[in-house]
Amino acid sequence: GETLDVSRDDLASILADTEQRAAERRARQQTCGAVAHPLPATLSPEMPLAAARALLLRHGEPALPVLDSEGRPFGVLSMAALVAAGGAATRPLPARARRATALLFGRDTAPTVGSLVEMEFVAVRDNAPLAALLARFHDGAQQVYVVDGDGRLTGIVRPQDLLAGLGGDVLEAAA
Repeated sequence: GETLDVSRDDLASILADTEQRAAERRARQQTCGAVAHPLPATLSPEMPLAAARALLLRHGEPALPVLDSEGRPFGVLSMAALVAAGGAATRPLPARARRATALLFGRDTAPTVGSLVEMEFVAVRDNAPLAALLARFHDGAQQVYVVDGDGRLTGIVRPQDLLAGLGGDVLEAAA
């Protein structure tokens, strides 16, 4: 046999490159749907803000998605938006005042989720490779919603979910 003159540093570099390529290959084979988990709650535009606030607090979520009637996300309601809205978001009018206002103005003035929904949110398809999540988190997303082929919400992924689901592979692939 032939003998190769390879230094330890060269060998370590070759091994590191091989491990990185393997981690990237594993990350490409996994999908976003595989690391997503269900949300504890979702909101509808018609939901009273007081009920939405209670859900956010109960589940310890900074924001929850607002879904249309077919289960497609079209925005989020964040705790920050509730705080910015002040008292109107947390103290709905008493029933008698709402009825009187509805008679006077022809509509119910109880504040709803639809009045504070934020239209900007980040989503990926459930069959997209994990690289799509890495890109969204690299761009500053704190959470990424996962939707199916019809655009219906199937779950959520946060950076800690991605790291926990893949262990060191994500770190190796990102390096």
